[in-house]
Amino acid sequence: VLDKTGTFVLLNNKELIRLCMDKWKFYQKLVENNYKGAIKTSISPNLNGFNFPILLKPRCSTGSKGIVKIETAEEFDKYKHSIGNHLMVQEIVGNNDEEYTSSAFFNENSELLAYMCLKRKLSKQGFTEIAQVENPTGLLDEMLKLAAIFKPVGPTNFQFRKHNGNWKLLEINPRISSSSSYNLIIFPFIVPFRISLYIFAISIACLFSIIASSIISSSSSYNLIID
Repeated sequence: VLDKTGTFVLLNNKELIRLCMDKWKFYQKLVENNYKGAIKTSISPNLNGFNFPILLKPRCSTGSKGIVKIETAEEFDKYKHSIGNHLMVQEIVGNNDEEYTSSAFFNENSELLAYMCLKRKLSKQGFTEIAQVENPTGLLDEMLKLAAIFKPVGPTNFQFRKHNGNWKLLEINPRISSSSSYNLIIFPFIVPFRISLYIFAISIACLFSIIASSIISSSSSYNLIID
C-alpha cells in the first residue's frame, strides 16, 4: 500500500528496530560484537556470577516499566518462574547521578552528523525529568562504536551510565526520544532540520555550522560533525 501511494515512512534501520524490541536479543548482538560497554545480562534462573542487588527487566518494555530491584534470594524466588520468556537478570551499574542521554542524528550511510548529550535525572515514569547539557569525554567514541555495529539511520537516542570510569550502555532507542523536547527548547532549529535532512537526504553540515555558531558561538555543548 505504501509503495502504491508513494508514501515514505521515516523509520530507522529495520534490523536495529527489531533488536531494540527485545532487550535480550539486543544484548546478544552487543556480545557478538565484543562491545565492552555491555552490561552483564542473563535469562537463566541460575544466578552464577551475579551478586545481590540485581535488576530484573522485562525483555520487551519502554520507559523503565516493569523493572524490579532484587535484594535477596528470597525476593528473587518470587520472580524466578518468569526469567527467560519474560524477564532477564541484569547487574546494577553506576548510579542515578551518572546517567546520560544523547540524541544523535545519522545519515543514510550511518555517519554521525550531529548529537547533543544531556546528563539527566529520571522521573518516576522512567523518562527524562531534569537535564543538564554536557559533553563528557569518551561518549562520542562509544556512539561511533555502536553506530558501526547497529548502522542507525536518522534520529537515534543512546543512554549510558558511567561505572568505575567506564561507559556502560543502558539502551538504544531508534527514534526521536523524549529528551528531544529539551533539544527543541535549547536549540529550536535542530528537530525541524533533522526531519528535513532525513526526507531530502542532503548534507546540511555547513548550514548547521553557520546557524550554530551564531547562536552558541561560545558553547561546545552541541556537537556538529563535519568531515
